[in-house]
Amino acid sequence: MSELPQIDKRLAKNIIHIVGSTGTPPEIGCSYFSVGLDSILDAFDKYYFKDLILNGQSTFKLIIANYGYGKTHFLYSIRDLAFDNNYAASYVSLNNNETPFHKLELVYKAIVNNLMDPENKKPENVFNIEKGIEYFLRRWIIKKKEELIQAGLSNDEINKEILNHLNSIKGVENTSFKNAIVNALNALLREDENEFDIIISWIKGEGFFPSVHKKYGILHKIDKSTVFPMIRSLLGIIRQLDYNGLVILFDEGERFSTLGSRAKKEVAHNLRQLVDQCGQSNFKHCLILYANTDENFLTQPDYDYEALKQRLNSYFTEFNPLGTKLNLLHINNSNEELLFQIGLKLANIFEIAEDFTFNETELKTSIKLLVDETMNWQFNEEGLKRFFVKKLIHCLKFIKTYGKYPTEEEIKKIANGEM
Repeated sequence: MSELPQIDKRLAKNIIHIVGSTGTPPEIGCSYFSVGLDSILDAFDKYYFKDLILNGQSTFKLIIANYGYGKTHFLYSIRDLAFDNNYAASYVSLNNNETPFHKLELVYKAIVNNLMDPENKKPENVFNIEKGIEYFLRRWIIKKKEELIQAGLSNDEINKEILNHLNSIKGVENTSFKNAIVNALNALLREDENEFDIIISWIKGEGFFPSVHKKYGILHKIDKSTVFPMIRSLLGIIRQLDYNGLVILFDEGERFSTLGSRAKKEVAHNLRQLVDQCGQSNFKHCLILYANTDENFLTQPDYDYEALKQRLNSYFTEFNPLGTKLNLLHINNSNEELLFQIGLKLANIFEIAEDFTFNETELKTSIKLLVDETMNWQFNEEGLKRFFVKKLIHCLKFIKTYGKYPTEEEIKKIANGEM
């Protein structure tokens, strides 16, 4: 086989388990078997993470891809890249019940409940991924203490240094949000879990109780009218906690067409507001991606849709990273070549996970047979990759278990679920 990727065995095992079980991308490690995305990811890395977002700009991109054709994989790859560049990230799966995009207050809750820091990408954390503002703040305290211990400070000096850092936080738009974050971190420093939980419940949008929250400088409830000030304040806090910015990844889990007409109008209105926010000087250091399965949703006969269509009418490419719309179907190789290369990369990861070595020539033959069989199935491109990667892992397990490479007939049986 070709040179193996530099990947921890625990992460390799996790990738093989998830991909082989459900065909869905693992939360961490997608970049190790991405194919056809290098130039696009490089453009995001160079133009946004290391330049515009780092220097205070914000931007919105619309991502288009069918179900099962890589939109979640792409979003996770962007998140991996964000972690590599010291950005916080929040991946939000949108659905009509828990996180409907037409209800901004629930979208805010989803953002803070899915907030992750770059520590989640470390191999030792791959089976213990922690999401949410509470874990985000706990991790910051732990990380800060470790840094100060390495600098040779005593416990008293460490606490004093962290308090000085918290007291230096300024320029946050929403005073209640700033007070909540500072007091929550202060509670962690004092190991007062009860106080921490009380404050965190407000930050997470779980309710405002004046008799409980006012003593912490929290003066209002979180509702639709306060969502954007809260998000802008979150951006300000993240920067002052030593991260380079925030990446928000919205993944449409249910088709837009299932929404009622009123909800569709609200989605368009909220999207337009979000796009416009990214152009404001007080909305800083943020990259927002919104993944949708059908760009035709912009053709709805409504003012906000027309306004959105005008704002999102240029395509993102490695040559034009300023474009606002990225269709994943337009950037991949032919399906056959794409699947073959994915197969080789997953086989490399399998070798690390299973302490196994394939015969390169025979492996390539098996992958090619599986690609050909996959292309005989009628997917209309929806579910193509998901089907292939699940069957591929099955095929690799077959090779390891039986010590031989499957025949063409056995490949057909694997694809049909007959063995």
